Amino acid sequence: MRVTGLAADPKGGVAVEVDGRPMGSVPAEAVVELGLRVGEELDEERWSRLRLEVEAQAAFLRALRWLAIHARARREMEIRLLRSGMRPEAVERALARLERLGYVDDREVARRLVEERGREWGPARLRQELRKRGLPPQVIEEALAAAGLPDEEAVALELGRRKWLRCSGEPVEVCRRRVADFLRRRGFGWEVVERTLARLDSDFRLPIN
Repeated sequence: MRVTGLAADPKGGVAVEVDGRPMGSVPAEAVVELGLRVGEELDEERWSRLRLEVEAQAAFLRALRWLAIHARARREMEIRLLRSGMRPEAVERALARLERLGYVDDREVARRLVEERGREWGPARLRQELRKRGLPPQVIEEALAAAGLPDEEAVALELGRRKWLRCSGEPVEVCRRRVADFLRRRGFGWEVVERTLARLDSDFRLPIN
């Protein structure tokens, strides 16, 4: 096998041609590491490494397209790339490169989500969403601790008031049930929900049933 072409790829990296056939692209540093030159013969080892670099570059570029839409956790990216049929070794190389370049940052993903949703969701819902994105437990707890979130019961009360006011004209028990279900879906525990309902009963001068 002989390298028959090396050219800049508009999508990024260097397009490689072997025995007259396009192989795909590799990062520029891989060209140096593999000692690729036009006319160079490739032994079995370098051929295998070249194929891995081509696959890793494809994974890298695919991941960049996803990241252009919104930030994603490392594990989330890994799962999607593996499901697309790419080898674990290629996926790992792509993710490591994305991390080095600052495109993948689990702590930043966690911080943003907590910042955006901390005034709408309770801790249970926040943890559930962060876990669903594949974030490590330590990263999740660090994000929650550092966020400076408002008091959980104050958030529940504000959300509960809005929901209750939209129940105008409905029986009291219907309103209570809707508020309770709504707050539970938002990740608030039963104790917080019960205290919120008691406060709403008092604020709206309704009997606690």
